[in-house]
Amino acid sequence: MEPQPEPDLIIDKSEKQVGYAMLTAARERGFTAEVRPLVLGDYYWTKENITIERKEIGDFMSSMQTGHLEDQLVNMRQCEHAYLFIHGRAAKCSQYYTEKQKTGAILSAHLRYPGVTTIWWDTFEQFRDAVFAIPATVEKGQKTESLERHTYSWAEQNGNLRMYANTPGLGKDKALKWHDRFPRYLDFVAAYREGEIGTKKKGDTLPTVTKQHLDDLVATA
Repeated sequence: MEPQPEPDLIIDKSEKQVGYAMLTAARERGFTAEVRPLVLGDYYWTKENITIERKEIGDFMSSMQTGHLEDQLVNMRQCEHAYLFIHGRAAKCSQYYTEKQKTGAILSAHLRYPGVTTIWWDTFEQFRDAVFAIPATVEKGQKTESLERHTYSWAEQNGNLRMYANTPGLGKDKALKWHDRFPRYLDFVAAYREGEIGTKKKGDTLPTVTKQHLDDLVATA
């Protein structure tokens, strides 16, 4: 008997109901998929060697505090294409964590584990669509910022815009300007940390209150 070919997508058994919903969605989109235990991550694209860890925003915050997620991210750095996909509106866990704590936790994951690309999606549907879009994105050598997002208000088009909007000293125009230059807020903070922006050079200046906010974020990362 000839061995059966690997499915396009493997979904970790621990995903339970979410996993079976994703299994159905994968087959509806024409992918072969199956649910079985994975050593790393929750979703694995076999041909493209893409590993994705899924975290709902509340689960992400608690996992960062307990250190459980740290072990997962350390191990995922060995993967060729590793992603941490966070989904959920921050307001859902606002009674437990401040906006600065949530932004700081995401920034910490990004800076401490550079081999793992961290992306925050507002809704589960955006997360789901991103999982199925990312194989073609990697094959084409495009950046993950090119994945389609739904539009709400200007400050809620995606998690990155929301973080810019919540940054003290950045009004709408400045927030959009910096977002055009750094589509990912984490790259904006990293550029500030490395001294690439926030200088006296024209076009790179930042308000004092913004720099104080970024100093606090870098200190907590």
